Amino acid sequence: MTQMSDTIATYTKVMETKVMEIAEAAPEYKVDPSKTLLLVVDLQNDGGREEGFAGKAGFDVSLEQKIEPVVAKLVKRAQQAGVSACYVQCIYDFHYLIPNMREQFEMVKLPEGMCNKGTWGAKFVDTLPKPDLWLVKSHFSSFSPYTFLFDPELQPEIVEYLSLPAERDEELKKQNKKTLHDYFLEAQAHSAVATSSNIDKLMAMGVVGFDAYLKAKGIDTIIITGASTHVCVDAAVCGAAERGYRLLLPVDAIAGEDHDKHWCYLHNHGFFKGRLLTADKVKF
Repeated sequence: MTQMSDTIATYTKVMETKVMEIAEAAPEYKVDPSKTLLLVVDLQNDGGREEGFAGKAGFDVSLEQKIEPVVAKLVKRAQQAGVSACYVQCIYDFHYLIPNMREQFEMVKLPEGMCNKGTWGAKFVDTLPKPDLWLVKSHFSSFSPYTFLFDPELQPEIVEYLSLPAERDEELKKQNKKTLHDYFLEAQAHSAVATSSNIDKLMAMGVVGFDAYLKAKGIDTIIITGASTHVCVDAAVCGAAERGYRLLLPVDAIAGEDHDKHWCYLHNHGFFKGRLLTADKVKF
């Protein structure tokens, strides 16, 4: 067992060295602000705080905490250049999950209580600036149909809804108010008719799907940051790459609680799906 652990540790170090060599040797990359979006995946208290779900479960949250100031600085630079920063919030109350995902959680004995709606754990970490866009998902992938995108400035009622526990949904339904499932369906309906000429109107009305928004806005480049490298960041990278988006992956702005998987996944993504570099090399 010790020999195997040593072998894994050695391999992890090799992957870390390769990733950092690629990122540090990469040239500066200047993006077109009108065609670029900055995605911040799942930087929430439950994933990045010792008092949160991950910390209490014994996972190492230090890498996520380490990237927070890097992400915050990148967000500020992006916003100053007119690039929207979209924060992704996962909501994992079991009754919001699709059956196969819920069954998987139950099979691996992942207890309910991770990023539940309306809890402190589901909130974005407080080290980040305010987002321009807010993407809610009850799935690993930011591109899943079980997501919706909205502008928090235009839709304060959705922000208020997200602050309420899931137990309030039945009460809200009786008042003919929308719940998470309604927003998912609305996003799908609006996405089906989204165009460059009506996307702003649709956003003013409510919510849209992520991919539909990007296409309507003419976005072709996504800067992906956040956590966790081998789960939701991986899902975002794969979803974006297979849809044809150009990907920038600042390695010092991506984190995971599993160091072995973190470096291996980054190396794989840098070979097949996106450009590895450091955050300071992204130019606006």
